[in-house]
Amino acid sequence: MKKLILLFAFAYWTGSTAQTPVNNKDSLTAKKIIVTTSLTDYIPRVYFQAIRYNIGVEVYLKDRKSIYASLGYIYSNGYKEGFYRAASYGTQGVRLQVEGRYYFQKHKIYPAALIILPHLLQFSTQKKLNTGYYTGINTFHERSITHRETPHIRTPYDETIKKAGLFSVFGYQCQKKSKLIIDQSIGFGVLILHTKLSNGFSVYDRKTSSFQSDFTRVLPELFYNFRIGF
Repeated sequence: MKKLILLFAFAYWTGSTAQTPVNNKDSLTAKKIIVTTSLTDYIPRVYFQAIRYNIGVEVYLKDRKSIYASLGYIYSNGYKEGFYRAASYGTQGVRLQVEGRYYFQKHKIYPAALIILPHLLQFSTQKKLNTGYYTGINTFHERSITHRETPHIRTPYDETIKKAGLFSVFGYQCQKKSKLIIDQSIGFGVLILHTKLSNGFSVYDRKTSSFQSDFTRVLPELFYNFRIGF
């Protein structure tokens, strides 16, 4: 946590000095470097009841385009009973995410968008080349290992999960006068989920009507991100 605070302090100093002037009719500038963390990733996941400690960096390129990348550490420690699955007693993993963005230069908040209540926090944004509404393509890769044990018998085994996804993203990024960045986005796409169980354990697969310990699924996926930073 101390390292994260120090990194945010450095990001604030870097971001406040990294303003790239751009010659256009509006004389807008772009904030060259933005460092954020996703607050939604700190909500425990129901699947393995773990959280993602994460930090991301957006770098402005040119012509309203930027690239965003984040690194997350998935962690859960301690015994936890599961609703539909065997209990877990520890999860660890990593998540890498990359996103390409294009900003529309549209800063006025549309009334229909206010169905997402946190969008109210983004009124009165500073107008820059990389604030306002944007669209993009997001891809990520995630790998985690959860240590589990079966009910009653309490036999231990490991569940290794690998995820990869490709999403279309729409979002709004706001910069307050205090330099605080509030970035919200939603995405929809395809998720590839690979699961492998150790120690001879298996689960019943309805599609194949058989028990499997190593299987892959392709699923539709919808996500929401709420990030803050400087």
